[in-house]
Amino acid sequence: MRSRLLVLIVAMAAACSCAQAKGKLIGNAGGGEREVVAYSASKGLAAWTITDPSGEFEFSLDPGDYMVSCGGQLAPYVCIVDGKTTTINHSDQPSIEQPTEMWTPACRSFGQTYVATGTAVSGLSFWMPQGSTAMRFSLREDGPNGKLVGESVGTEKCDWITGFGLDATKFPTVPGKRYYAELASTENIAWTIAMPKGPDPYDGGIAYFDGIPHPESDLALNIGEVHPAPVTVAAAQADQHFIEKGPGSGDCVVAGQSFVATKAKNVLTMSANCGFGGGATDFIFAIKEGGPDGKVIAEKAARMVSDWGSTAYFEPDEVTLTPGAPYYFEYRRADGKKFYSYLSADTYAEGKAYRDGKEVEGFDQLFDIVGEIEPGGITYPYNVKISDITASGAKVTWDTGTAADGTVLYGEDPLVRQSVVANDDLSKEHSAAIGGLKPATVYYYRVVSWTRKEGASKAYSRISSFVTPPAGPDEPKFDKPDAIPPVQAPGPRDVAVVNGSFEEGLTGWKRCSVAKPKESKDYPIGNGPFGSANAGTDGYKPHSGKSLYGWSHLGADDPNPTVPREDWKQELIGQPIKVQPGHKYLLKAWILTGDRGSGWGRDGRVRLCVDTGNKGLLDSIDASGGATATQWFATENEWKPVSLHFTAEKDTAVIGVHFLQWWALDADYLYVDDVSVEDIDE
Repeated sequence: MRSRLLVLIVAMAAACSCAQAKGKLIGNAGGGEREVVAYSASKGLAAWTITDPSGEFEFSLDPGDYMVSCGGQLAPYVCIVDGKTTTINHSDQPSIEQPTEMWTPACRSFGQTYVATGTAVSGLSFWMPQGSTAMRFSLREDGPNGKLVGESVGTEKCDWITGFGLDATKFPTVPGKRYYAELASTENIAWTIAMPKGPDPYDGGIAYFDGIPHPESDLALNIGEVHPAPVTVAAAQADQHFIEKGPGSGDCVVAGQSFVATKAKNVLTMSANCGFGGGATDFIFAIKEGGPDGKVIAEKAARMVSDWGSTAYFEPDEVTLTPGAPYYFEYRRADGKKFYSYLSADTYAEGKAYRDGKEVEGFDQLFDIVGEIEPGGITYPYNVKISDITASGAKVTWDTGTAADGTVLYGEDPLVRQSVVANDDLSKEHSAAIGGLKPATVYYYRVVSWTRKEGASKAYSRISSFVTPPAGPDEPKFDKPDAIPPVQAPGPRDVAVVNGSFEEGLTGWKRCSVAKPKESKDYPIGNGPFGSANAGTDGYKPHSGKSLYGWSHLGADDPNPTVPREDWKQELIGQPIKVQPGHKYLLKAWILTGDRGSGWGRDGRVRLCVDTGNKGLLDSIDASGGATATQWFATENEWKPVSLHFTAEKDTAVIGVHFLQWWALDADYLYVDDVSVEDIDE
């Protein structure tokens, strides 16, 4: 009997322990004064907070599934497990935009190929360092000769930092398909467009200058795209603020707004704003059929701070709407006290505002209702973890409350261009092994999941990083300088270039130089030449062989040591080559720039150029603006291969390398090596 009683007591204790166990939900909402809410389908509002400046939060919750809103990001069906911690990270994302400190040669049109991620193009923005002109925008499939999407549209005059919106319905795109966006002057005016300083923003994309492809470049062209997302069921947002007297003034116990369901088939969120002169207060948000006296379909508690507004959240399968049917959004304080419902101008034609069951003529409530085209399309990655990190690999795992596919994006910079599929089938648990990593290297990664439902968009986690450990024993190592490779012999299709690796000094090359210091009377620097064929300075070595061409400037050795200052030191080296008229060629070279003490746009820079018709365009710096040229490049202390496509006009073309040391800094380095030309005509 005693043993039975003991077993019963132990069982009851275990059951009580299980019943009392709670799980934790922790995370970051991305900053201060951001709302974090957890709803349970069975218990309603389970947790609510407004974050402090850190953005961090922590909830203790009963085990189960929750609809979570973290800083405005919806995460449905987040699973809380007893005794365990679940993490949602919606912290502010570091900017991954590329500095746009370079620019192109002046042309009349520029184009960019890219792979669409959205369902339409909604606008463009860009920087024009030079020129002012009205534009014609065109969108084509595949490339510059592809099928036109919609019709070309004209713009008003564009200059400096500019952009314009587009009617997205006229420029539909298919996610994953390649397109070509082109901007052309309608006034036949040459202009320049900014280029990114760092990695190309469009993976696999190609920039076009006046129709000439530049595979080594991408334009710094921000293409606005429409991405699938929850749709607005109904809204009125023309805030009338507090109305003290006259129409629209007065308090109420119950506020409401009639509306008609659109193509959305459910409700995810309902928002409204009220004033009552107090702190956090519970409200009841409800949806009714028809109007104020209709049947209640669903009710949710929402916590509101006076004048801040609040949102009630519904799980995707909780509220079903019939498109075209009338409904009523009603809200009231849970304690039954009066409040002021903020109003909007009468902008929502399908509905009316009500207070205490009476229409408020000439107004809508200030409200917003959001739903989905196909319920269950929203997902959000949580519990994103990195583990099993070795010198060559790592494992990434995460969860989604809604079944979705999964992919890990990773790379050595925040653009995370490489990928590995975790699961192509739909699942709530995701795991992927990343292989082929370098030892002792910082990697960035993020995960992405997609439910593939109609109207659903891909959900991305924040970008995080990890470091692979060194390979081999953990002991001091000393890098041995890489041996400089010998100069390569010309290829079978290479055109003869005299002394392309500068092993014989300047044999075969002609140069012109100029400097235009902003205050020449204070620090005259002469007109060059500035460069020479040499073995490199301060650890900079030739790309191949024993020599390179270029120069270094050290502020400490400057007879006029005021730095930074604008010097505008330029040099152009060129040589004529024999070609066949009408043939296509590829000018190639390796360039390197570096500096110390640089600020925005102060880097030394180099570009390639060609006088395709031997017209004297490379005889002077001023004339070189008419030559075919690449963008300016700044390589940040690394050798970078650069190429330029051109078509010969005559039997002689002149190839060139253009250097620009815009600013005198603590140190500047500009070099070129291994110049060659290949006949690529088919």
